[in-house]
Amino acid sequence: MDEKKEVKRDTSKGSETKKNNNSKSKIEYTQKERNQFLVIILAIVVIIVAIVIFSNVNKKFKNDVATNDEQKSQNTVEIEGNVEVNNNKEVVEAKQVDDLKIDNIQVKKENGITYMYADVTNIGNTKQGGFKVRISMTDENGKELVGVEQELAVLSPGEKTNISFGSTNNFINSHKCTITKVN
Repeated sequence: MDEKKEVKRDTSKGSETKKNNNSKSKIEYTQKERNQFLVIILAIVVIIVAIVIFSNVNKKFKNDVATNDEQKSQNTVEIEGNVEVNNNKEVVEAKQVDDLKIDNIQVKKENGITYMYADVTNIGNTKQGGFKVRISMTDENGKELVGVEQELAVLSPGEKTNISFGSTNNFINSHKCTITKVN
């Protein structure tokens, strides 16, 4: 027989107690201990799920902030006193029509009027200008916020002038400025 039995005699009561010395002892838990163990496991699972969800929400928030910062850097409107200034790269970068360079573009809003100013320089070897250009300011979806036509003066090589216009149409938040020759 695999089991060893040990008999202990209790002389005061005259009874015997048998003790099993089985090498494969079985641990039994009370119902209360099982419930506590189940609650601990459940709490650990809830904490892990919460960490995963929080991590994903935090990543989404960081991505949204980065996207907003990128959009702001693309269309920066600074306020200088009561004057708003658009510093969007696609608005203020230099343009060229034939041999006329249009640069130093500024878009400002003051007292309800939005203005556009630019320098025009003949960078060619012959006289340029004497034609109309269309200046178009568009939003992020390509919708035109304002469009005007202006006559460019005839300029000798190296000569410089400027163009400007103002409008009650609010185009301070323009995302792009295009200047094209009118046929």
